Amino acid sequence: MRSAEKPTATGTLRSTSSRASYTEVTENKLPAGGGGVTSVGGGIYNARTLTVDDSTIAGNFATRGGGIANQGSAVVTNTTISGNRALGAGGGIRSVGDGTLAINASTITANRANEPGGLVNEPTRCGGGVFNVGLARIYMAQLLTR
Repeated sequence: MRSAEKPTATGTLRSTSSRASYTEVTENKLPAGGGGVTSVGGGIYNARTLTVDDSTIAGNFATRGGGIANQGSAVVTNTTISGNRALGAGGGIRSVGDGTLAINASTITANRANEPGGLVNEPTRCGGGVFNVGLARIYMAQLLTR
């Protein structure tokens, strides 16, 4: 999604400044796209500030950013992101725009996008686990493929 584009469908939690602790965001399915529909963030869509800790983001689906779509600042700590799917970029997490992404002591596994990959930090690839264009900091995290 180009920075000027706006999603027409977003995830269960649409964040303008949120904290999700001890939360399960699971099995959310957004439209597959087409006809002008762009679904972004099957589980969570963040446009400003988001903190997710001690949570599970699993089994969600969107055109882009199956688990989490971040266009702001997001911090993910002690969280499992697994089994999410995106038709485009970022099966687990898609982070684009001017924001930042920090992943701390979390597990990202078994997520799928159009192209496989644990971590992709360039705009020309899709990233099954994490797709990032911008600043990302990853500490003590497990990025696993299956």
